[in-house]
Amino acid sequence: MPKPITKNPSPESGKQIIAAIDIGTNSIHLVVASVNPRGLFKILDSDKVSVRLGQHMTPDGDIDREGIRKTVTTMRQMKALCAAWPCQIRAIATHAVRAARNHQQLIEAVFKATRIRIEVVDGDEEGRLVFLGMKRALALAKKAVLALDIGGGSTEILFGRGDKINHVTSLNLGAVNLSVEHGLMKPVDDHTLVRLREGIAARLEPAIEGAKSQRFQVAVASSGTAKSLASINVRTMRVRQGGDSNGQILRAQDLFAITAALGQLRDPVLIRAKTGLDVGRSEIILAGAELMSALTRGFGVSKWLLSSYGLREGAVIDTWERMEFEKTGGRRVDHVDVREESIRSFVTKFQIEKAASAQTEKLALRIFDQTSPWILGHVSLADRKHLRQLLSAATRIHDCGKFISRQSFHRHSHHLIVHSHLLGFTLDERNFMGLLARFHRKSVPPLVMDGGLAGDLAADEWAAMRILAGMLRLASALSRTVRTRGRFRDVVIKKRGNLLQIGVVTSKSLLPVLDDYKTGKLCEALEKSWNIRISLDS
Repeated sequence: MPKPITKNPSPESGKQIIAAIDIGTNSIHLVVASVNPRGLFKILDSDKVSVRLGQHMTPDGDIDREGIRKTVTTMRQMKALCAAWPCQIRAIATHAVRAARNHQQLIEAVFKATRIRIEVVDGDEEGRLVFLGMKRALALAKKAVLALDIGGGSTEILFGRGDKINHVTSLNLGAVNLSVEHGLMKPVDDHTLVRLREGIAARLEPAIEGAKSQRFQVAVASSGTAKSLASINVRTMRVRQGGDSNGQILRAQDLFAITAALGQLRDPVLIRAKTGLDVGRSEIILAGAELMSALTRGFGVSKWLLSSYGLREGAVIDTWERMEFEKTGGRRVDHVDVREESIRSFVTKFQIEKAASAQTEKLALRIFDQTSPWILGHVSLADRKHLRQLLSAATRIHDCGKFISRQSFHRHSHHLIVHSHLLGFTLDERNFMGLLARFHRKSVPPLVMDGGLAGDLAADEWAAMRILAGMLRLASALSRTVRTRGRFRDVVIKKRGNLLQIGVVTSKSLLPVLDDYKTGKLCEALEKSWNIRISLDS
């Protein structure tokens, strides 16, 4: 019996290249990733084919000949894509295949054509793999998590913390099978929508009741349904073009408003015309939206954090961990700090000078530690700790725009940080760090929030950004002085009434930091950001 993992020659440089194929009810997805010895992986290629296995089920519960033919054809294509790398191939099938009476026939047909052996996983294992992927995409640490994956034929609900999964529920409810069951792939009337909502509520009730003892700090969603709903602008109902969904926030009130608007359209053709969703998604998005809204209400979720990684990325990690376990004789794989690895990768990619950024980071954090009790005294200790982490990360990468051009590099830095795939950071956090880079030189961020730049930041987050941008501005200026005048020892800040006196200790002495002109410009900018008088002392 062939092993589920199809092995090709091992790659060089200690990296493993792993391909994961996810055979779902709606689509078949491929991801090819390179995984280094520390467990950090980079996506090399991906593909998606909408096979719609859920619509190829006979009344007897078999996958029909056309469904098997499409699956075999798609798997051949995906194996051909994988041939570009010496990779391990792992194929996993979920609800549609596991529910089919003749799933063994499909497995044998695929193996005969490709020599790839499909694994059929149950709902619990599907949920575990999804959770693995989510943890690699987001900095969940030891937080209690509610994880949701709405697929075409099933929905997985999971509660976990760290490496421990406390509760898993798999429901035979998905965007495709609900759409087929209620005839949503054509225009429907009010009565059909009522039946859809009542049917969802009745089938969710046991799952919600069974998880009532579970608690969570953050709710995370993956899958095409969640990503599509999060991509819709609630004001215009148009899909936002481009951008990375990882770390994006979908607030409950926005989800409910989008669901209500889709319910008013209730026709896939109109939904496609209004939103700009593709044909395949517009046919099933109404059912997916109603299901996600019901789950949001049932579990009392105020907002969902989107993960761009799910089952297939989780399968990559799971496969790599198995291989490492065998290679090391059972040694446990070390935990990967997602944020740290993302920042390191970003620094390398954009050729940031590490010594200079480390110097600036050290200064920025010393400035934060000495000034935050005064200028961030209204912020809770937990939020201050979070802001310190964002300042640290932003300082290490704030010069990335120089990779494009030294002229107006702060603007390039803003764009790169906001739009790059920085795993572990939410969209709001990337936007916050991008704004720190944007305003660390030249203009000071306006007192009134700029809607075009702020994105989804709240007013208090904008206010905090203005303060931290001043810290980065000061650290950057002092760092340049230290590099030219002597080895850094410390930055000394003293508060005297409504005056901050700032000096830098180097290996030579307590030196003047800047010439008179630059000192005046810097003090003026800091006073606007911090609302306190500044003195740069020698």
